Amino acid sequence: MHMHTRIAATTPTKAHTISYILSRVPRRPGTPGTTADSPIRGSRPLGGFTRAACFDDSVNPDEELVYEVDENDKILRVVRRGELTDENLRHRCVYILFRDRAGRILVHRRAAAKRVFPKYYDMFVAGMVPAGETYDQAARREGGEEVGQHNVVLRRLGKFRFDHDKVPQWAAVYTATVSGPVVPQPEEVEWFGFLTEDELAESVKENDYCPDSLYFYARLRGESVAQPETES
Repeated sequence: MHMHTRIAATTPTKAHTISYILSRVPRRPGTPGTTADSPIRGSRPLGGFTRAACFDDSVNPDEELVYEVDENDKILRVVRRGELTDENLRHRCVYILFRDRAGRILVHRRAAAKRVFPKYYDMFVAGMVPAGETYDQAARREGGEEVGQHNVVLRRLGKFRFDHDKVPQWAAVYTATVSGPVVPQPEEVEWFGFLTEDELAESVKENDYCPDSLYFYARLRGESVAQPETES
């Protein structure tokens, strides 16, 4: 049985145009931070950091700053997102399983421009945790940023480690009910729809889904599932 953490909705910033700029960027391991047994603790940014919002649509996502973490979710350093993706470094992510009031699951196809798993299907709205944000803060922002769901109450279902050659990560997983029309971010989503669980099961058989999302979805359903095999 999972312990549910309810997270009240807040009005996020205009996140699809924000990059986080930190006043001091540590480049060596040993940066203090939250640990695996305290995933929500530390709602304030790490000591010494300040965040400045850059409202500029031309900001390159590869220049956003994110955390590299170890196998226990300890922060090692702050890196640029492009470097993290190029080197397949372990990082923090959030995943939100959205349902409509009929219980159907929001499914989307990732945009062709995505660097990782382009045009793959996904049953989660997901994103990396930027430097300076907690998991919960990132989840609230991501729902508004990617699909326009600003006024929702998130329930945190758990936190999981995912070991994979391309996307090693620690992930906090949430669920929420949509509060209004889905407004997808064009550079992130090229198609979306609501599917019943049976329809989603059929779609998984017929289409390519992100391996990390398949793993987390199976965990939430209580299925016995092994970590995916990594490439040799």
